[in-house]
Amino acid sequence: MPRVRVAYLDGRRLARALANALGVVPLLTLSASGRAKAGGVAWGFPRACAKLVEKALARTRGLPAPTWGVAHFGASQLAARIAEELLGRRPGSDAFLVEIAPVLAAHAGPGAVAVGFLGLRTR
Repeated sequence: MPRVRVAYLDGRRLARALANALGVVPLLTLSASGRAKAGGVAWGFPRACAKLVEKALARTRGLPAPTWGVAHFGASQLAARIAEELLGRRPGSDAFLVEIAPVLAAHAGPGAVAVGFLGLRTR
C-alpha cells in the first residue's frame, strides 16, 4: 500500500511512469514570440519524429524554400535523417544541423531533436 499512497500523493510521478510505459512522446511547439505550448503527442519516438517533420512542413506551407535548422543533443544521425527528409520534400530549401547546449539538453534529455526554420512570407 505505501506505493499506491505515494502514487496518489504525487500524481505527476504516476503520470510520467504511465506515459513512459505506454511510449507516449510529447511534442512542443514555439510561437513566433518564443512562447512554448503543447504540440500534441505521438505513440513512440519514431512516430514523434515523423510528426515533427509533418508539423514543420505544414508550418512552412506557402513559404518559398525555407532554411531548416535541425537541433539535437547526442543524435546527430537522427538529425541528419530529419534534415534529409525535409530537404527531399521541399526542393530548393537548405538545412543546417546544430547540437544544443547542455543547459537545454538537461531539460530535453539525450536523443532530443527539434526543427526550426527561416523563411520569408510571400505577399
